[in-house]
Amino acid sequence: MECGICSRTFGTQRQPTCASCARATVYQSRIDGISTLLDREQQHRKVETVILSSTDPTSSAAAKGSEFVEVTESARKLEVQQHKSHVEAIELKISEIKQQQDLLRRQIEEAKEDNAARRAHHKKQEIEVTNEQTALSGRRPRALDPLHAEIRRFERRLDKTRAKTTRDRQTLCRNAARVAGLQRRERRGGDGRVKEEYMINLVQLGNLKDLNSKSHGVANSLLR
Repeated sequence: MECGICSRTFGTQRQPTCASCARATVYQSRIDGISTLLDREQQHRKVETVILSSTDPTSSAAAKGSEFVEVTESARKLEVQQHKSHVEAIELKISEIKQQQDLLRRQIEEAKEDNAARRAHHKKQEIEVTNEQTALSGRRPRALDPLHAEIRRFERRLDKTRAKTTRDRQTLCRNAARVAGLQRRERRGGDGRVKEEYMINLVQLGNLKDLNSKSHGVANSLLR
């Protein structure tokens, strides 16, 4: 902007240098303020017109046809715009709800498919376990037959070992008695019964068969 008095340009970077320049800088802000006040006054009149028309349709303010039509049209447009915004918000909310429903449906379907797959897998495992148990039951006798045969062979060998041990002990006892000079003789007692007596080098031994009917002290004496 150029000053008409000092003929110097000024702006945001250069400040005015005279009173005329200073007045020129505030003209635009004055004009903007006046325009704002006029707009506010016009809106105020429109609001008063709407209020008066709703309370007293026969008033002189309501008689201003063009102004009333303009105000009514503006109010209608505002109402339509608000209704449209409300409808758009509702449609957006409905769209979000539908998206959530679709997501929930997909999750439910995925869960159903996963559960069905798990049930099928468990059923397959149960069938495999049942088949394995059946096969194991069939193989068990065949697997135990060699063990039973081995046990029978061991029992036969044990019986043979026991019999041989008994014969060896008998042989050792006979040989020991022969070496020690064990003698057996029969003697008839006072009751008429025949009793067997065993002697080693003319020393009489106690009869072991009589130990069952003797007391503890007598049995010890017989053993001595």
